[in-house]
Amino acid sequence: MPFLKLKKMPRSKILDDISKKNNLHHVVFTSNQKYFYIGDWKNNLKNGKGRSESKNHIMYEGDWKDGLRHGFGILSKMEPDGTIILLYEGGWAYGKYHGFGRLNLSNGKYYEGEMKNGLIFGNGQMWFNDGQFYDGQWKNNLFCGFGIFIYKNGNRYEGEWKEGLKHGRGIFYHIHSGQLQSGIWKNDYSICSTIEDAAFRACSLQATKYPILNIELEDWVNVYTEQEQVVLKDLVKTEESDKRGKEPIYECQLPLADWFYQECCVQTKMGNKYKFHQQLLCD
Repeated sequence: MPFLKLKKMPRSKILDDISKKNNLHHVVFTSNQKYFYIGDWKNNLKNGKGRSESKNHIMYEGDWKDGLRHGFGILSKMEPDGTIILLYEGGWAYGKYHGFGRLNLSNGKYYEGEMKNGLIFGNGQMWFNDGQFYDGQWKNNLFCGFGIFIYKNGNRYEGEWKEGLKHGRGIFYHIHSGQLQSGIWKNDYSICSTIEDAAFRACSLQATKYPILNIELEDWVNVYTEQEQVVLKDLVKTEESDKRGKEPIYECQLPLADWFYQECCVQTKMGNKYKFHQQLLCD
């Protein structure tokens, strides 16, 4: 009967199916011999466990899916003298770092924590080659959220960050001078804070000659709280420097009390407004 007649598959289709890589292949080279792969295949794509190496000796060993690094894997590089350097170890998703991982950067930094879409994102720790250290939240390779940063001179900041800068409420421990600064930061600058002698001031390496005097202003706590609310609500950045380190200018809708600012502030009266050129205290 005609409807039971089996269709004959074209020879070209049969040869094409035979040529597809499936299951384990020991070594598969590219046409230019600059890259090779050993491992599992499915439908002509890398799937499962496998190892690859490029011409510049970048090696990957781990999980694959649909031709991309996916799952758990280790990325490393072989130096000319035979030394193998670990570049990344951890989770992958469709060819990008994703999940928990350990990352060695070319500038000597080392990161351990969460990743997302190839970027540092989430909670993690970073060790810097100059002895500095950060532990906290990240977003797109920058400090963002709550975190702790320890400077190479021992000073320490605990508080909020945004786009890699101190931004929000925080506490800065001046370990070298034995002082404690608490307040609000904006774009890495302290714009509203109090400073007092810490309990460890007497044993600091560069302790101040004289202690900070007590505030004699009546009900100074409420005065400070009111000024703090003004800063949080009304302070708007009007001019942003092109480079970090240049003194930014902030505009406040209400003039703040003179006692509120430390000696490092330079005030310029402009009608009923003030512009404050705030210097960075922590560095």
